Amino acid sequence: MLNIIKSGIADQALVVRKAAFFTLGQFSEHLQPEISKFAPQILPVLFDFLHQLVVELKMGQPEPKHLERMFYALETYCENLEDNIVPHLPLLMDRLFETLDNNNSPRLRELALSAVASTATAAKEHMMPYFPRIVTIFQAYLVKECAEEANSLRIQAIDTLAAITREIGKENFIPLANDTMTYCLMMLSEGPDDPDIRRSIYNLMGALSKVVNESMAYVYPKIMDRVIESVISFEDILPIVQENAARSLYLEGEENGFDREIDLDNTDDEDDELDGFTAENDFVMEKEEAILALKEFATNTRSAFAPYLQSAFENVYKVINHPQDSIRKAAVETICEFVAALHRLGDTDGVRWASEIAMPKFVQIIRKDEERTVVIHLLEVMTDLLREIKTAAVPSQEISELIFNCIKDVLNAKMACQFNEPSEAGDEEDPEDSEYDEMLIENAGNLFPMFGLAIQPEQFSLYFGRIFNIFTNKLNKAKRNDSAEQRAFVYDVLADSVKSLGSCVVTYFDILCPLFIGGVSDKDAKVRKNCFFGLGELVLYAEEKSFETYPVILQTLSNAISKELNPSAMDNICGAVARLLVLNHEAVPLAQVLPVFLNHLPLCEDTEENDMILKAFCALYMKAHYSIVDFIEQMLAIVIDVLYKKQMPDKESTASAIEFVKEIRQQYPNKFNNVINSNQEVYAFVNSL
Repeated sequence: MLNIIKSGIADQALVVRKAAFFTLGQFSEHLQPEISKFAPQILPVLFDFLHQLVVELKMGQPEPKHLERMFYALETYCENLEDNIVPHLPLLMDRLFETLDNNNSPRLRELALSAVASTATAAKEHMMPYFPRIVTIFQAYLVKECAEEANSLRIQAIDTLAAITREIGKENFIPLANDTMTYCLMMLSEGPDDPDIRRSIYNLMGALSKVVNESMAYVYPKIMDRVIESVISFEDILPIVQENAARSLYLEGEENGFDREIDLDNTDDEDDELDGFTAENDFVMEKEEAILALKEFATNTRSAFAPYLQSAFENVYKVINHPQDSIRKAAVETICEFVAALHRLGDTDGVRWASEIAMPKFVQIIRKDEERTVVIHLLEVMTDLLREIKTAAVPSQEISELIFNCIKDVLNAKMACQFNEPSEAGDEEDPEDSEYDEMLIENAGNLFPMFGLAIQPEQFSLYFGRIFNIFTNKLNKAKRNDSAEQRAFVYDVLADSVKSLGSCVVTYFDILCPLFIGGVSDKDAKVRKNCFFGLGELVLYAEEKSFETYPVILQTLSNAISKELNPSAMDNICGAVARLLVLNHEAVPLAQVLPVFLNHLPLCEDTEENDMILKAFCALYMKAHYSIVDFIEQMLAIVIDVLYKKQMPDKESTASAIEFVKEIRQQYPNKFNNVINSNQEVYAFVNSL
């Protein structure tokens, strides 16, 4: 397939080249990470094409008609390479700088600037060697006034600068922060009355908030009215019949003040007087970027944004029923971030107020919105919110019931967006529709365990019992249809739910244990991985209930570890063994288990499990000290390796790992020296801790 694309790019027929570039772009979007492995074969072809393009333009030849397709392929491929783009940066940037020559057309330079943005998104701080030259190029474009034909270049330059600002690193960009902010303020107050200009400036200011953080406090009084005006303006909505009908759809109570009180009823339904809407795209995009800028402000500037949080919440809430799905998605995402921001500020009353408004509305959107991508996105951001703030997001039993019934009904395909209209020709379901349907189910399933963490285990246990049969039915169907993805999904949800059940998992132990044990022999590696994880979690939270099953579980893991070839699945076998050790090391034959366990460490892919590996080491060190003396050097080397690679999942576990190293240094200096003196780089790193 790759050779076909490469030959297509070089084909003499225009239609073939266009198709080849488009196909490569699609592969880059949808075949990750596999397609990225072919960068050494693909990128030279694209670079050669870029260079040849510049040469031909200098010779007076016209720009090829497939220019946009070529840059689409280049951008999508580079952006998805992430760190793997670094070896290719020198040649890539040389080619892009060639296309940014002032003698080239504004359209070509605009496309090249967009490619620079995609490259920065992947390369991050590795863009620094090219940053001074990029800034010099920007100086010609970041001006107050420009010719009409250069306006699109100016807008793209602003967007590209925003992408670089987000990714190049705070310390690297801070010297330019004041000048960039001054330009933004000037363009908002004195620049052209152009929604696309305002959109790009909001984008850049959102990026700047990541750099200057709470120093945005001096900027907010100068910009907040303008940003809110963009959020609630009517310029993007043109009602077809009634002149003022669009306003009633999503903007109620504008003339009234808000004292932490929003009329939920007046945001629920579209006005009956309306026959439809048209939307001005530039104003829609301005509104969307204004909403997302508010989200970034809440994320990045903490107390500086606190005085504006309630007003921002109320105004974004007003557009939550906007007819454009992109606005609805931006609104729900931003409202979730506002709730999280209130939580981070310690505003308990504010979180409760916001949750009591947002959660019922979110449930209503999930039930009634006919656009699947909106519901998919909302389920995803709700999951992130519950993961972060937990119980604060579910302030009442009523909201708990609303969320649970909503999840259950999505799993049973009862939502408005899950009723597909049959095609006129009676064709089979569109594959893309089927993919969206699966994403709906999966996102609802992913929300369920996070919902469990937001309520008491006893309450979640009752909900788990009410929904368990839905998951087992889906699992049985997935087995009949030989659907590995669906099997993996069900096992994943059940495994993640164990932590939410806590000690209440003993009620379901006798059902879940054989379920997970049966799954560890599945032919699909992802299924096995999820079952190993679930088995470990089940033992950990069932505590004494699991002791009698230790021999069976240990034998299962022993059989698996001897033949497992998938790195991620192997990591989760190790994670399961670690949980058995943490809970009850006395039930584990250490002399047989520990050597095999340690020989499969450090973890290769699923580094989140490093926290549990460390806990196992600490438990053994504290409780089985004399049994592990011969293994201390190996354990120390593993912990140092994980620290060096920065593979501990969070600050707390990193601090614990450093304490473990220091403890070994103090108690076993000879063994400690044996490890650190084995390598000069290791020696320097450990002494820096």
